[in-house]
Formats: sequence, structure tokens, C-alpha cells
Amino acid sequence: MKKLLAIILSVMLIGGVAMAESIDWASMSDDAIREEIRRANEELDKRGGNAESSGIEGTEILHTDDVIMTIQSYEEGTCYDDTPALVLNVTIVNSSERKYEFTPHATINGWEVDCSGYFSVDASHKGKDSMRLRLEDADISSVSDVETVEVYLVYPDENYEHYTETEPVVINFK
Repeated sequence: MKKLLAIILSVMLIGGVAMAESIDWASMSDDAIREEIRRANEELDKRGGNAESSGIEGTEILHTDDVIMTIQSYEEGTCYDDTPALVLNVTIVNSSERKYEFTPHATINGWEVDCSGYFSVDASHKGKDSMRLRLEDADISSVSDVETVEVYLVYPDENYEHYTETEPVVINFK
């Protein structure tokens, strides 16, 4: 009797798995798809297998022959007007023969945010600085609510006649 019951339960389990619904992406709204992806990423994080959550420290925002800018750490802080901010602390290594000046731009969770910070590094020097991204511009109040940050930099040539905009770097927090 026990053997028969075990066989019946096994068949039911296998049949149930085989009949499980697959996700019909085409019929889902954009928000529903984002929610499914968020849940899948959370599950991958729990299992330690989410390549997108590889860490924030050490992320290069800029890497050229002359300049490398790297995120060293992040923290919750405030903007100049005491509103909550995500603070990205960076190091800049300038191995060129000219001074570089950068203005950062950013989004949080897809929202354009006020990004305070201006980086200036003399020729053949290193520097540490930070950029402050206003959380309320993304309708959030805590760094724990940050899912993604996209950062790009704008910098002038030596004569300030032309400006270069870097490719955006996406940083996944979750």
C-alpha cells in the first residue's frame, strides 16, 4: 500500500510540474514584467548567482588611456540643502599631461536626479571626491530603495571648445 501511495504521489508531482504555467510575457504589462524580473533577481541574489549584483565598489565610471575614475564606496548622506542623498565616493587617477575637469550626471531607478559634484584633477595627479545624488528626485527617501544608478560624465577638451559625454555606466544595487 505504501509503495502504491508513493507511486501515485510521484506521478501527481511530476504531472503537476509538467502542467505548471509558463510565463506569457507577451500578455503582461510592463510593470508586471518588471515585477517578475525583480522577483527573479531577488531569488538569484539569495542563491548567490546574480551576475548583475557583482558589487559597487571598484566599478569604473571612466577608463581612458589618460584617466580612470572608480567608485570606492557609497553611503547615505545629504545634499547641500540637507535632503537625503546617495553619496558615491570616487578616486580619479589622471596620468596625462593636462588637467581634467568632470561634471557628473545620473539617474536613480530610471529617474533623472540632481547630481552635485565637480571633479578637477591636475596633470599626473590622483584625487578623491564624491558625488551626491538627490534621492527625492527619484521619489525615494533611503539608499535601501535604490535599485539602479546610471552615471555619465561630461568633460571639456583642453581649450574648452568641445565637450565629451561618456557612455553611461549602470550600477545595480539589487
